[in-house]
Amino acid sequence: MSKILKIVEREGFEPVPFAVAWILKNPDITSPIIGPRTVEQLETYSKVLELDIPDEIMKEIDEIVPPGISLW
Repeated sequence: MSKILKIVEREGFEPVPFAVAWILKNPDITSPIIGPRTVEQLETYSKVLELDIPDEIMKEIDEIVPPGISLW
């Protein structure tokens, strides 16, 4: 399991809403694009609106994958 996924689990987040919430909170990303195909997927994405990632968690993730590093 990846280090980031361990953080997500430890903090009690679901992976998909966490990923989108991270994108929304990241100042280097201008807009997330989601594409739900089902109502269930849309409901999963809507959980992002209730999620606030603490700054400490953002810093912890930045230590694992420093800003500006491409994973592709």
